[in-house]
Amino acid sequence: MQVNPEQHHFAHAAVRHYKDAVFLTDGARLPNADHHFGVAVECALKSLLLRFTAVTMDPE
Repeated sequence: MQVNPEQHHFAHAAVRHYKDAVFLTDGARLPNADHHFGVAVECALKSLLLRFTAVTMDPE
């Protein structure tokens, strides 16, 4: 299965936001960590949708 650039970027963004959230959790900055966990989940879901469905980021 071919990986498109958008799927690749969303997957990496998910990992990046997750790592930031863990760092913030360890520093007891829970509201900011909560936000980053949510963004990580959104990026991961977008990555999965682009990979396994016919969804596209093309506006046309």
